[in-house]
Parts: sequence; C-alpha cells; structure tokens
Amino acid sequence: MRKANLIIIRQEYERANHIDLWNEISKKSNDITIIVNIGADLIVSLYKRKLYRIKDALGSAKKISENLYVIRPLYLLRPEISNNTINKINMKILKRNLDKILGNSDEYEFNYLFYGGRWLEILEKSALFNYTPYYYITDEWRKNGFDDSYNQVQIKLDEFACEKSKCIFLASPKLLEEREKFSEKLRVIGNGASKKRAMESIEQIVNSIGIIGNFRDWIDEELFEELVKKRSDLHFGIVGNIEQNMKNYVDNILQKYNNVKYYGKVSKVEVVSWYKKFNVVIVPYKINEFMAATRPLKIVEAVFSETPVVTVPVTGYEEAEFIRFAATLNEFSNEIDFLIENGINLESDEYKDFIKLNSWEDKAGQIIKEFNKV
Repeated sequence: MRKANLIIIRQEYERANHIDLWNEISKKSNDITIIVNIGADLIVSLYKRKLYRIKDALGSAKKISENLYVIRPLYLLRPEISNNTINKINMKILKRNLDKILGNSDEYEFNYLFYGGRWLEILEKSALFNYTPYYYITDEWRKNGFDDSYNQVQIKLDEFACEKSKCIFLASPKLLEEREKFSEKLRVIGNGASKKRAMESIEQIVNSIGIIGNFRDWIDEELFEELVKKRSDLHFGIVGNIEQNMKNYVDNILQKYNNVKYYGKVSKVEVVSWYKKFNVVIVPYKINEFMAATRPLKIVEAVFSETPVVTVPVTGYEEAEFIRFAATLNEFSNEIDFLIENGINLESDEYKDFIKLNSWEDKAGQIIKEFNKV
C-alpha cells in the first residue's frame, strides 16, 4: 500500500507554530506527499462572514512545495462539536478532498500526525481511512494552564490518544510523568526552530525587553507589572495577539507605564525581525506544574534569532548562557542585566550545539525515523 502523511491542525497554516516542521517533513520524505488539513464549516463561516474559507474550500488544493499540499475541506459543522451522524458526512467530505490530490485515498496508508485526541476519535469512528496515528503533545493538556487544575475532558481524550498511538512525541521530559504506562511509545522531541533572515536590516531598541507571542492568562500579571515598575530604565515591547480576557490588563499597563508599548500582531515571517529588535526576550509565566512541563516555542525562536531569553523554570529547556531561569522579581531583573551585558556568543560551542540539536530539520528527521519503523 502507498504511503502519505496526514496532519490535521487547528491553526491557520500560515500562522501555525509548527509550519516549519511540516515543511521539513515534506523535504525529508521525498517519496511521501504531506497533506495539511485546515478545517472550516459552512454554518460558522456564513455566520461570522468568513467567506474566504468557503472560497478556499471550493478551490483546488494549495500546493506549497513538491511534496506539501494544504487543503481546507468545507464541513457542514465543525467536526470537533458535531455528532456522529454529521461527522460521517464530514469525513466523506475530507476523503473527497484527499482523493483530489491522491486519486484514490483508499490506496494509501496515512502516517497521521495529530495534536489532540478529539480528531483521532473522529477518524476512528469514521472507519474511512487506513492510518497509523502519531501523537504530538506540546503542553500538558491534562491540566489548565491558567490555574494548574486538572481538565477531566482533556484527560479522557489524552488517555485515548496515548492508548491508540504507535508513537507519542513530547515537548518536554515532565510530560512523561502523567503517561508512565505508555513509556515504550514516548519520545521526548521538543519544539524546534529554523534559522531565518530578518526581512530588513534590524536596529535594536536600546535597553529593550520583548514579550512576544500570544499574550494569554498564562502570564503572571503581578510579576510582569512589578518588573515594568521596577525597571523604568528599560523599554518593554509587547508583540503578538492579546487574548480577549487579557485586553483590560494590557490596556491598564499601557496607561500606567510609559516604558511599555504594544506593537500589534505580526506574521510568522515578520516575527524574526521583532526577536532581533530586542536585547532580551522574557517569558514571565505563572510558576506551576503545567508551566514546568512546557517548552515555549518563543524561547527557541528567540535564540535562533540571536536574542537571549529570561524565563520561568521549564523542563523543556536546560539553562544556558543564553537561556536564564528566574522565579522572582529580583531574579528576572538580575538575569536581564546579565544578558543585556553579555548577549549571546554566537561562536561558542554551547550555542552551536543548541542550534544543531534544536532545529526543525533535526526534529523532522526523528519523526520520519518513527514513520519508517516497521
């Protein structure tokens, strides 16, 4: 039976955190077509007037490269919230989209790389596809990030996904703890990054601290405000989407302190330039078990962009000259000073090894190796 890779994602392809990983998988799998599926549904698209989704779905598959296609099937209603009857129709719609690329998807066995148990459950019930599931766990889905409480729905889905998967890729070693009974399947692989050039020549903002990415309720609000207040000599730049429940907090910070500025949302292409604009990037998350299990993508992306990072302790990374751990206000302040003074030694063995071992190219190679195991 012929092979193909199926990756079903929740984010828009162009803005997805793992876009470079999928590109690298497609490059390394010369004899395998990579299919990235972004869902849309007719009811919500019409209600929210996101008509571009309908236009995309009715068009042909988007060919990104020789081996990589992006498709956007137009479901009746989002499969994640649909019942079994509607999902039988939804999966036939997905199959028809795959047939447009492959000719006959029944002739293929899919390496199915997924990020959540709900979609595996949907495919399992449809019985329309031949596939081997591979589960990628980026965070401790069994808990809620904002308060470290257990999420019973997610526990059930995660348990199902772990049980059914041939191999489970983990972002950090702490994610092993809740899944010890699946130890033979577990592989700590982590998030990666790719070396990219900035869109233009970058001039750094003097004495600047960047907080980049999705500004959400994982942020330790008190710690961040106290840091801004204590370090009035530094410029703090916020770059990225601000979640709805954090908008009032950010608006209040911007009004109270003149050393903070919000620069808006940026694309995945533009974000490299923003990493380079700042002297230091910070990750002032709440300190709890959920956060300890994380491996924030912004950390590896910042280091690949040659900007050092101060973060709360996380098991996804080891502390280095360019990644400093801090748990208190004074520790954050002191580590920021250390990195502003020292920066990153781009010629050091420590930095070169980090770049080599944390590239998306390396991560893709590990995944392909698992795909190819009999």
